[in-house]
Amino acid sequence: MAGRRLWNIALGLLLVLSFLFGIYLRWTLQPGPVGINPQARIDPSKHYTLTLWDFARPFPGNDSYQEALEATLEDFYHRFPNVTVHIELLDWGEGAERIAAALRQGEPPDVLGTGPLVELEFGPLQVPWTPYAQEGELESYAGPALGGVRVGSELVAWPRWVTLPLWAGNEDLLAAAGIGLSEIQAAGWTWPEFIRAAHRLQEHSAGTLLFSCWDLVSLWGEIRRDVTYKGEEGLEEAAQRALLLRDVGGVPHRVGLKGYSGLEDFFGGRIAMFGPVEPWFLRAVRERSERVQRGTLLPVGLPPFSVALIPPPGVGEGEPLPLTQEVLVVFRQRRYRGDDQTRLAMELARYLSQNAAHLGAGLDLIPAYTPVAENWCQEWDVGDGRLLLNWLQYSEPLRDSPQAGEREELANLLADFWAGYISAADLAAEVKK
Repeated sequence: MAGRRLWNIALGLLLVLSFLFGIYLRWTLQPGPVGINPQARIDPSKHYTLTLWDFARPFPGNDSYQEALEATLEDFYHRFPNVTVHIELLDWGEGAERIAAALRQGEPPDVLGTGPLVELEFGPLQVPWTPYAQEGELESYAGPALGGVRVGSELVAWPRWVTLPLWAGNEDLLAAAGIGLSEIQAAGWTWPEFIRAAHRLQEHSAGTLLFSCWDLVSLWGEIRRDVTYKGEEGLEEAAQRALLLRDVGGVPHRVGLKGYSGLEDFFGGRIAMFGPVEPWFLRAVRERSERVQRGTLLPVGLPPFSVALIPPPGVGEGEPLPLTQEVLVVFRQRRYRGDDQTRLAMELARYLSQNAAHLGAGLDLIPAYTPVAENWCQEWDVGDGRLLLNWLQYSEPLRDSPQAGEREELANLLADFWAGYISAADLAAEVKK
């Protein structure tokens, strides 16, 4: 009898524990509410804690990026004095792994600044911006940036910063050859104008070529942009253009060699333009010049010279500039913390998105929120910000980029073409596959 009684007690305890464990699982693994109230009341008597993940990066001046980010939040705290924001800066190379692990555990941050991540969709714990958008708010963002966060009918994240691939030009070499840099910056130029400029530079300074890239793959990307829409015919046209540019001295023959450095050619004065580069390149050039002047870096080639950003030929005529951007993603957690917590996370993302001028100026990134563009232009002291804002209208979000294997395959194909082993038509047909 005693044994049966103990067995019954044990069985009863097991059933109770199973029931409690089921409740625990339902609580911790629940997918959250079907709908979230974007107008949820924020309780002024309650203290909220938000977690913000961003990426570590260098920042000019005396403040670190974390210090500058914390200073940016001061006005947010004035508006929401009962909120604390915990900031964690992720390593540039490990962020994707960290966010993937957090999502698997159901504990992503409230807000994520995507940094180098290119993903827009992170799964069911991501909260779209669309239900929280205020009247007239969308019109305050640059159109290409807004398009970059749209998936179907949803705006899945907040635009923060954008950047563009441009060319860097040696102002001294170009001016000496009578090439109108300011006209190109203001109105753009065509490939026939590029070829005429290459001839003019050769006449003025024999042996100095007009343009070069990092390698053949990046050169191919630059010369095919405005004819991509033509399909295989456009690819063959781009291949013929590449040969023409090489033959007239527009680009160097050695760009097809392994280990070639277009950057060395640029700083050595052997080419007048180099690309594609992003706006941060101007800061890097300025810092290089300062090191040379201080004597901490031996100059290679030319002494320091002035550099300006230039749009590639054909911008606005065909394929647009491929815009890349950083966005702010809002998450809820698997153990749901309430509509008020989610609304506050959305308010933090809104605030960071719309107060991005100072940080953007230090990071050489263009704010996507246009009302702060003028402040950004005044703060960004390494180039003409208004020119960048003008070129932004000729851009579209970059959705896909070649993977490592695809890039290597393309590099081998272009090397064969550059060496004369395959024709322009053969190259176009192979790239089209």
